[in-house]
Order: sequence, then structure tokens, then C-alpha cells
Amino acid sequence: MPPSPTPPATPTPLAGPLALFTFTSYGFFGGLYAGLEPSTGWVWDEYSELGFTSASSPASARQVAFAHFAPRLAYLIVDAPTAQLWIADLTLSEPRLIVDDQAGLIFPTNGFDEIGLRWSADDQHLFVQLPSLEDNFVVHALTGAREPWPWICNQVAASPRSGRLAEWCAPIQVGGDWAVVEWGGPIWLSGSAPVQPVVRLSIGEQQPRWAWSADGAQVAYFTSAAGRADVHIADITGDRPFASAVYQPRAEASFGLQWSQDSRRLMLRRDPADGHACLEYHLPLAEPDQAPVMPPCWQVLDTISGQTLWSLGDAAGAFTPALSPLDLVHWNFSLARLAPDGRRLAVLAEYPLKRAGLILNWETGDILGGFPGPVEALGWGPLP
Repeated sequence: MPPSPTPPATPTPLAGPLALFTFTSYGFFGGLYAGLEPSTGWVWDEYSELGFTSASSPASARQVAFAHFAPRLAYLIVDAPTAQLWIADLTLSEPRLIVDDQAGLIFPTNGFDEIGLRWSADDQHLFVQLPSLEDNFVVHALTGAREPWPWICNQVAASPRSGRLAEWCAPIQVGGDWAVVEWGGPIWLSGSAPVQPVVRLSIGEQQPRWAWSADGAQVAYFTSAAGRADVHIADITGDRPFASAVYQPRAEASFGLQWSQDSRRLMLRRDPADGHACLEYHLPLAEPDQAPVMPPCWQVLDTISGQTLWSLGDAAGAFTPALSPLDLVHWNFSLARLAPDGRRLAVLAEYPLKRAGLILNWETGDILGGFPGPVEALGWGPLP
């Protein structure tokens, strides 16, 4: 059965006050208010206790997937052999139970770590990847309908129907039709592959390594399959080289690329070995005489000029007091999320036996607030 068509969709702008939502292994899901001015000490709001005791909230989830720009998320709660897939808005006001697998018939009990949750470019469809490709399915966010998904989305190309860029998904069965996922439009089937793909995944890849702008007009993508890579930006007219020596994450390849809502900013991770300003990071167990390890670091770039507007190395003066008495060079910032306004940034700061979620205004270098706990997933959304 082909996927159900969905009406045109426009991502909800995340204007006004923003909150940092966190999911931790200590059973907590909540948010931190993030204004544009620095606050005193750690920020803690009553809204932070959202979902603290609910067994159906992301506080109990094994996996969390925030939508790119729409104020919603998906999460998988596991209590083997039982597993539940939920979709909710960021206030958890009306969470919807999509899959209630009480006997381990849908989600394999021995393969929870191999399950992938991915939102479509327009945040209207949730693709659920299971250990066996034949079992994959898609959930249409507007209706909650669930259908089989026997395709792998491995190309970006122009759509002959809309004239816009779209995701093209190859059939897992030889000779099958291609599925075309239109941005803000229906999913339809094509009897042939795209003629001139802009992006094409390597054989064996299943996770897309691209990130779409909020309006669906542009896509930023990696030019190699793993490790260091270059980044290009493409639209319907063609593509252009954008950034070199970029670090491509192993787990979710597109996570290192993040757009601002107005498409003027792009956050990525650069390789400090190529002269990009990054912070030194000493391995926790490194000997004193060992050379410091220089991990990839976060940077914000202007998408028009390609100019680096900010690098994590520029924030040393602001970060050090916030993380005192520990020296900044001993922290690793492995996870980050760019706010839709492109001005604020949420980061996960890790140190042996310590983790903290911090919010900063990269334009001023100010620490806006933080959460002194083991943050495991970051997302931005409006306050209720």
C-alpha cells in the first residue's frame, strides 16, 4: 500500500521565548527558559518539571527524536519485552501513543539499540528504522497513521511534480517503485529513479547525511560517507562548496549540520587540525606529558558568505567561570543544538563524572543559563 498523502505543511515558527528541553537517564524531561541576557547561576524554572513523574513522558524513553523546526518530538519507551512509540508536542499536553507493542512483535527485544527515529525534512513524517529493513514503517504526524515503509531514502533531487527539491527513496525490493517525499506535500510513487540527483548516499548507507533549511528550499550535505568531509549547499538551481574539513558524526550523520529558521546561519563541526579555532581537550586519563587531543568543535557560519561567525574557541572567556573550578580545556562539548533564531546555542559539556547542559548567546559569548545534570538529548521549542 503506498503511503497516504498529506496536506501541504508549513513548519511552525518558534518565535518569542525559547526553552531548552532535556532528557536524562535520571528520569527527567523539561525545559530551561533562555532569554537573550545572562542569568545568575543555574537557570531553573517551574516548567523544568514538566513530565517528571509521567511514565508516558520522554523522561522514561530509550530514544528521543526532536523535530527539526516544528514543536514536536517522538520517543520510544522500552520496558522489555514491552515497547511504546509516542509522538507529542513539546509541552506534552496531548501525547499520542502510536505503537503499543506489548509482546515484542514490532520492536525486537534484542535490537533496541538498532532502532532509528528520523523526521522528514518538513517534520510531517516519522521514519522508523528497524534491524530488518522489511519491518520499517512510517508514521504521518498529522494523522498518526502508520504504514509499512519498504524504501531507503538515499537521494535528494528535483521533483517533476513540484519543481522543488525532494527526498527520493529507493525500494528495498528490486524492480519496485521509488517513493518521493515532497517537502510540505504528499508522498507519491515514481516508476523510475531521479535523473540528476543532487545528493546520493553510498551503497550500504541508510541514514541520510543532509540537513534541510526551514523552508525546504536548500539542503546542506556531506560529500563523503564517513570521517572528515566537505559540506555543500544546494538548491533547485545547483550546488556550491561551502565548508571544508568538516567532521561527520558516526551515529546520526545529519546531526552535525543545523540551520537557523531564516536560513542565514548553519552550525557544523570543523576539524581543528586544519587551522580552525577550537578548544584543546585533554583526555581524562591522559598522562601529563602527552600531547592534548584536539577534537572537532562547533562553529556557526554565514550561509551567504561562508564566513565563520563564531567558534567554540571564541567562548573560552565565558565558559571558564561557568564551569569553575574546572579548566575549560578539560571539558568536551560533544553535543550542540542551534536555536531557530540562530543566536542561541545549547551544548552538552562533559567532564569525567560530570555533565552539564549550557545555553549561550554566541553573538555576545554570554552564558545564559544551564542545567547541572546528565543531559542526553537537546531540542528547542516555545514555552507554553
